[in-house]
Amino acid sequence: MKIMFTEGPLDEVELMNRTHKVMDDNNVNDFDLTVIESIHSEHGADISAMCIRESIKRDCYQQEFQDELKSAQFIPNSKLNLIIIPTMYYVEHPEVGGDGKLFQLIANRLGIRTTIIPTKSLGSIHENSQIITQHIKKMSPDDQNWIISLSKGTADFKHALLNNLAEEDTNKISGIINMSGMPGGTPMTGKKTGLPVGYHVMKHWLKFRGGDYSLLDEMFSDHPFSQAKFTTPEHFISINIIGVPLLSHLVKPIYKSFIALSEHGPNDGYVLFKDALIQDGYTIAIWGEDHYLRGPEMNMWTEYILNWLCAKGVDDGTS
Repeated sequence: MKIMFTEGPLDEVELMNRTHKVMDDNNVNDFDLTVIESIHSEHGADISAMCIRESIKRDCYQQEFQDELKSAQFIPNSKLNLIIIPTMYYVEHPEVGGDGKLFQLIANRLGIRTTIIPTKSLGSIHENSQIITQHIKKMSPDDQNWIISLSKGTADFKHALLNNLAEEDTNKISGIINMSGMPGGTPMTGKKTGLPVGYHVMKHWLKFRGGDYSLLDEMFSDHPFSQAKFTTPEHFISINIIGVPLLSHLVKPIYKSFIALSEHGPNDGYVLFKDALIQDGYTIAIWGEDHYLRGPEMNMWTEYILNWLCAKGVDDGTS
């Protein structure tokens, strides 16, 4: 029998009780990733993962928003338009869901419009930001436009927002739903040895598949694209959705990269949380899920969010 998991299941209630003691000792009463990173360094990945979940529960700012999402009732809204920015491999491997398929399926059932920006599946951040820019410039300012960006798609959008879009363009956008994003890049694509996927192996693989292998450098957390502060317009509402797994939740191959990244901080298997979040945004943590967010809880939150977006548009008079 092939090994699927790296360790056996845990008593998560006992882990939660230990985490609460650590949180109390560190005066953790809200979602503060800087404090959680310090806890991660001292107590390890499982405690810090549980701390993320439990600190969001203690955070009034986060909980009030989540309660608002859960209580929203669906109201038909013809002005709502979901602009999906997919991630890498969405053409080669649509089964992964990097094309935003879950949002499309639920939106179709609810009668909500969706538009996928046809970025290049293996294109560079710089190249895809140009495609995103041209699409946004053509959008109607009369619509209630929301960006849904997945993984590298958030980095593509960040580059467009910071470098290409004028104020008249950004005023067309109400906000962004950042799903397992990497606005701050990832250490996984650096040249440093010892990570599960070798830099040179990936570079040659991309070249063989016709991809732009400069994207590996662009996605690296030390690249200027990643280091640039992701400042969103004042009117934007940002919603981060992250998967927060324990080590025992993970299967091959992602647990290897999770372990490697854990030397740097809490992560979802591919991206450090400090590089995944749009600062000052709301954060929804999907417990037990990794970077791919493939569990049933994601369906529930998608529906909550879409109901809220429709109702919000009506309340704001934009429907």
